[in-house]
Amino acid sequence: MSAFRPAFSFRAVLLLALSVLIAPTASAGIVVSVLPGSQLSVMPGDLATVDLTISGLGVGTSPSLGVYDLNLTFDPAILSFVNVNWGTGLDLFGLGDVRSATPSAGLVNLFELSLDSAADLNAFQPSTFLLASLQFQGVSTGTSNIALAINALGDANGAPLSANIVYGRASAVPEPSSRALLLLVGVWTLWAQSRARRQRHYYENTLSKIHS
Repeated sequence: MSAFRPAFSFRAVLLLALSVLIAPTASAGIVVSVLPGSQLSVMPGDLATVDLTISGLGVGTSPSLGVYDLNLTFDPAILSFVNVNWGTGLDLFGLGDVRSATPSAGLVNLFELSLDSAADLNAFQPSTFLLASLQFQGVSTGTSNIALAINALGDANGAPLSANIVYGRASAVPEPSSRALLLLVGVWTLWAQSRARRQRHYYENTLSKIHS
C-alpha cells in the first residue's frame, strides 16, 4: 500500500512563498498632492487655500527631497494670488534655504532648494510633509480649475526624482510587504485545505478496504 502523498509538496509551497516575498513589487512611489483638489469655488473677497504636499519619500533613508520647481495654474478671472506659507521639510533646522514664489497672470511658480546636508535630509526629513500652502482671494463668483505642473524634483544630491500628481487625498494602499504576506497566507491556506481533503479521502479509502 503506497503512503499518502499530497498533490504538491511542502517544498513547492515554500518555494512559491519565497518567490512571492523576494519578487519585485510595485510601489506607490512619490506623490505630490494638491489639496483640496482640482477646483476652487469662491465668491468675491473669499479667501481660499491650496496645499501642496509630498509623500512616499524614504523613512530615515533616501530618497529625500532636496529641491523642487513647480507651476500652479488657476483662473485669474476668479482667483488672485495673495501669499504663500512654506513648509519646513527642506529647512529641517530652521537655518534657512533658497526659495521663491513668482506670480504671473494665472500662474505661480514655486522654487525651493535645501541647504541642509544630504545626510541630514536622508536621515531626518519626514516621508510626508507640506511643501507650501498658497492663499488666494476670490475676484468674482465662480469655480477655478487648479492644475499643477512639476518642472523638476531633485533628491538630496540633486539627482532627478519622478512623482505622480494627485488632486485631493490619495487612497491608502497596502504596503508591498503586506500584500506579499496576504498572498502567502492565502497560498498556505489553500495548500492546507487541499492536504486535509486528500488525507481524509485516503483514510476513508483505507478504512473501506479494511472492512470490505
